[in-house]
Amino acid sequence: TRLQAPSGFTAAGGFRRLHQGIASAAVGSAPTSALFLCSYEVLKPALVAARGGGAAEDSPVVHVIAASAAEAVASIASVPTENVKQKLQIGRFGGTVACVEAILRAEGARGFFRGYSATIAREVPFAAIQFPIYEALKGCWARSQPGRSVDTYQAAVCGSVAGATAGLATCPLDVAKTRLMLGKDKQGRAYRGMLPTLQRIYVEGGLAGLFAGVGPRVAWM
Repeated sequence: TRLQAPSGFTAAGGFRRLHQGIASAAVGSAPTSALFLCSYEVLKPALVAARGGGAAEDSPVVHVIAASAAEAVASIASVPTENVKQKLQIGRFGGTVACVEAILRAEGARGFFRGYSATIAREVPFAAIQFPIYEALKGCWARSQPGRSVDTYQAAVCGSVAGATAGLATCPLDVAKTRLMLGKDKQGRAYRGMLPTLQRIYVEGGLAGLFAGVGPRVAWM
C-alpha cells in the first residue's frame, strides 16, 4: 500500500508501524475467505450441471467462471475492511475507530465500498489466471505420480506459483484499486474510474508506477 500510495513510500510511513491496519485485516479475512471458498465450491458443480454434464468439474472454463463469481461475492466482505486498512496503512488516521467514523461522516455507508468495482476489475482477471494454473499444475503433479493423490504441500506449491503469476500480471490493476480507495493524490485531486486512473498512473510514473509494489505483492501471494 505504501509503495502504491500517491504520496510515495517514505511519506506514507516507510518502514514505520508495519502492522498498522492489522485489526481491520483480521476482521475481514475470515468472512472473505469463507464467502470465496463456499461460493467457489458450490459454483463448480452447479456450472457442470447447468451445462447438462457436458463439462468436467476440472474444466478451465468452469474454474474461471466459478472463481470470478466467487471473488465478486467475497469482495462484499473484503472491500469495506480493505478501505479501512489502506487508509490506516498510510497514516491517514490514528486508529480503526477514528477511520470508520471519518468514512461514515464523509460518505456514509457507501464510503466503505469505495473501489468496489475496481476490486472486481482486479479480482476477476486474477482469478481467471490463478485458478486454471493452480488446477492444471495439480493435475500435472497427480499424473506424474500414478495411484497417489496430490499432497497438501504439493497443492501449496501449485497455489504459490499460480498466485505469484496472477499477482504479477494484475499488479497495475492493484495499484489503480489502491489509488481509488485512497481517494485523492497528495495535491488533493480525486481519482475517478479504473481506466482514467490507470492512464494517470502511467502518465505520472510510467511502467514503474503501474508495477509499484510488485515485489511485495508477488512475495505475499
